[in-house]
Amino acid sequence: MKNSKDLSEVKGIGYKKENNIILNPPREYITDWDNEVGLDWEGVNIRKLIDPQFGGRYNKLSFITSRGCPFRCSFCWNLEANNRKWRGWSAKRVIEEIKTLIPYGINYIVLEDDNFGVDIERAKEVTSFMKKHNILWSFEGLRVGKHITPELIQFFKDNNCHHVSFGAEFLKAYRLKMEQEPLPPDALPSVAKRFETNSILFADCSEPIKQK
Repeated sequence: MKNSKDLSEVKGIGYKKENNIILNPPREYITDWDNEVGLDWEGVNIRKLIDPQFGGRYNKLSFITSRGCPFRCSFCWNLEANNRKWRGWSAKRVIEEIKTLIPYGINYIVLEDDNFGVDIERAKEVTSFMKKHNILWSFEGLRVGKHITPELIQFFKDNNCHHVSFGAEFLKAYRLKMEQEPLPPDALPSVAKRFETNSILFADCSEPIKQK
């Protein structure tokens, strides 16, 4: 609009023309996140974004390291919003961003990705770094499946995981239409039990961690 460009040439917008609603084609997703997507902290008072937790012992901050999810859970918004396309920072870039936050006393990070567990090796590298720096962490997006093994859950526990959240709109297998095969009816309760056994909270629970 500033340059008087024809609105029909601008992808990703909708506008009204002669009483008609015009919806342009969507924009292409940015795929090279390491070079094209960044957090510009200059001019931002990070301390105002900190959410003290557990009596002030932990300074929590949330941020996103990726967008989208490749799976097709029938209840999930990603089918339309992200077209099942996942893209995000490399583990190295995520670690660089976390290093920026450490001097502000941030020791609890919530990863608000749609599905932080898409690339398990990436997730392991990032969470191992947070463990080394005594950072508590949790993530709000996880797809339940065969990859959520007891060994992986133990790894999360050993590397400072506080809680995880995963989608469970329906517990019946025929309602959970996944990309590869439907989940067995006991899949979600069984995975939740594994997390509970390892003293990791699941869903949206936010109980205080136990005092050491």
